Amino acid sequence: MTLRAVPIDDPFFQGDALLLVEDERTRVSITECWSRDPQSRRIQVRAVGGRTAVESLVRAAVERGLAHVFGLVDRDLRGGTDQGRLFHTTRHEFENHLLDTTALAALLETLDASEIDRRLQALAQEQQHWNALRRALHDVKTSLPGTPPDPKPHDVPDAAAAQTWLATQTWPASLEESVRKTWTPTYLRDVVLPKHQRDCADEVTRGDWMTTFSGKEIFESLARSGGWRHGSQDPDELARLVVQRWKGTPPSDAAFVATMRDTILRAVR
Repeated sequence: MTLRAVPIDDPFFQGDALLLVEDERTRVSITECWSRDPQSRRIQVRAVGGRTAVESLVRAAVERGLAHVFGLVDRDLRGGTDQGRLFHTTRHEFENHLLDTTALAALLETLDASEIDRRLQALAQEQQHWNALRRALHDVKTSLPGTPPDPKPHDVPDAAAAQTWLATQTWPASLEESVRKTWTPTYLRDVVLPKHQRDCADEVTRGDWMTTFSGKEIFESLARSGGWRHGSQDPDELARLVVQRWKGTPPSDAAFVATMRDTILRAVR
C-alpha cells in the first residue's frame, strides 16, 4: 500500500506523542508490541509512506517546534544512526526483526525453531545474488555527482530558458566523466558485483544475513509458504502474531523498540 505524506499542520499530527513509520506493517507491529503498557499507548504510531516522508516530516516538525513528533526508518543500505528524534532499525529493515525463529515456530503446525532456521537460511541463499546486485547499484547511485535543486518556475519562462539553464550546469559533464572513467560496464561486472557476491555468500555462511539482507522479501516468502496455525498466508497478519508472541518484551535484537518507547515517553512528560 502506498501512502501519501500529509502536511505538517494536518490534524493527523495531533496527540500527546507521535511516532511516524514507513509502512502499515511496521505501524501494526509496534502498536501491538506496546499494547500491553498503558504508558506506551500514549504514543500514536502512524504510517506516512516511506523513508523520505518520515525524514521530511520529522525535520518539518523540528523546524515548527513540534516536540512530540518522532520517526523510525529502516537502516537499509543507507545505514544511519539515531539522531535527535529520528530512530533507525538495528537490522536492515523492520521485517528482519520479525524473523524470530522461536515465535515463528510457535505459529507453525509442523516445524520447530531449528527447521525454521534452515528454511530461512535457504531463502537467504536464494536471494544472495539479488542482494549483491542491489549493493552494486547502491555504490553507483551514491558515488555519482549530485544534481542541483530543481529550478524555480520564474527561472524557466520558455523553451530557450530551459536550454540555457542546462547549458550553464557543470554536473552533466561530471556525471558523464564519472560513468566513462569509473562506472564502466566492465568494472561493474568484473569488480564491483563479484565483490558484493563474495560478501553476501560469506554473510549467508556466517548467518550475518539476518542483519544485512533485505528481510522484507524473506519474511513475505516465509509467510506465503503456508502451514500456519492461524490459517492465513498474509504477511501483515503474521507480523502482528510474531510481535504478539513477544508479550510486550522484544527479543534482544529488537531491543531498540523498547529503547525508542522510553526515549519518546521521557521527552513528552
